[in-house]
Amino acid sequence: MSITPITAPSLQELAINAKECCANGPISNLILQGDYSISEIDSDFVKSFSEIAGKWQCRTLPSDLYFNHGQYIDRGGEPGRAFLVKELKRKPDSNRACFSLISMNDIVQSEDKPIPSFLVLQFSIVSHTIIEVTAYFRVIEVSEFLPINLAEISDILRHLAEKFPKIESFSLTIFAFRAYLKIGFSCLTKSILDMTSPVDIAIAVENKDVKKIIQMLEGKLNTVDSIICIKGLETLLEAIEKSTKKYGDDLKKHLRLAISSSRELIEMRKSSSYSERILEKQSRINKSLEQAIALLQSLEKST
Repeated sequence: MSITPITAPSLQELAINAKECCANGPISNLILQGDYSISEIDSDFVKSFSEIAGKWQCRTLPSDLYFNHGQYIDRGGEPGRAFLVKELKRKPDSNRACFSLISMNDIVQSEDKPIPSFLVLQFSIVSHTIIEVTAYFRVIEVSEFLPINLAEISDILRHLAEKFPKIESFSLTIFAFRAYLKIGFSCLTKSILDMTSPVDIAIAVENKDVKKIIQMLEGKLNTVDSIICIKGLETLLEAIEKSTKKYGDDLKKHLRLAISSSRELIEMRKSSSYSERILEKQSRINKSLEQAIALLQSLEKST
């Protein structure tokens, strides 16, 4: 069994090193470690991901995410951060000052539906000035998602540092059972098409708002994610088929191909997370979307 330890003098360099480590494919048992001044949580690197990290920590699920970590952290009744503060004040070296985001039942019932990869985050104040932080991920994407996760951890550390003002530094350890690199990963953010209501899609189609339809399909094409959502494509195809306006049979054909290939990809992902066949199927979906967009662009020029 291989173990891949990575250290770095800053959180930004830690993320860069993790990305380089996964450049040739997924790796198992990644360990990220570092000792940092508490000021590191306010670095420019962390600040650049603070807004999206805030969405992932929000107690209310943002409309553009399929799920977030905050909804899992706070579902136990008592807010997670309040519990951390209470537990660390009661016993600074506690073994229970942690978030456990999902239960065994969550895993068993999930099948291939999305659930957090961020499983546990634990803290312990080993002296008045040092806090230990340990996180465990069942899988982590290192190009786009790891920086967000680091910003999330920093945000929670910021909250704890306000409650325990003597803290001067933190020791961070992150364990990931599997780590992989996916450039442009959308981090479970919904595409514009999948956030648009069926009524608004139907209106755009009936008004022949080709520019808006293109924008929705381009958003879908540029969404690189582990969640395959076909609802928006199905709604768009249905609206075009029912429309009194002419869009052409080729456009419908390419939308049908994108939908059928997406269904096949959903089935394939039930038995594998990483394979060449999955990459090939995703490429086929993208090609169908690109051809649909090209047809719409030609239609837009002719009107």
